[in-house]
Amino acid sequence: ILMAISFIVEQYMGGAKSPAFIFLNNAGNMAFAFMVPVLAAYIAEAIGDRPALMPGFVGGFMATVYGGSFGGAYTANVMADAKSAAGFLGGIAAGFIAGYLMVGLKKLCAHLPKSVEGMKPMLIYPVLGLLFIALIMYFIINPIFSTINI
Repeated sequence: ILMAISFIVEQYMGGAKSPAFIFLNNAGNMAFAFMVPVLAAYIAEAIGDRPALMPGFVGGFMATVYGGSFGGAYTANVMADAKSAAGFLGGIAAGFIAGYLMVGLKKLCAHLPKSVEGMKPMLIYPVLGLLFIALIMYFIINPIFSTINI
């Protein structure tokens, strides 16, 4: 809504150089920048509970960043000339992957000794979740979805 208001301000109150337009447009753009990471985080949290929230958010953020894949703009895909981020579809994929990744990590860690029980939510889940979602997004999801998202 702020972006719509900014265009009204631009049209009727001073043009694109108006401080009111610049402020409202920037605030709207910043809010839109959070949409994909937050969507991915809550998809992941719905599937993998609270430990999946952070890997989902990071995966969603990686989906919105141009050059967040192997070799920057995915050098192995030079012929397709993929010059975009993975975007909305990549964020949805990141959410599902992060959620099911945490479900798998919980099952793998279920048989650890009781002495390590306290480390799971504070160290094992966040570090391994972040590592795996970053690897998956960087090498697999972002290159594929950046090609689709041209």
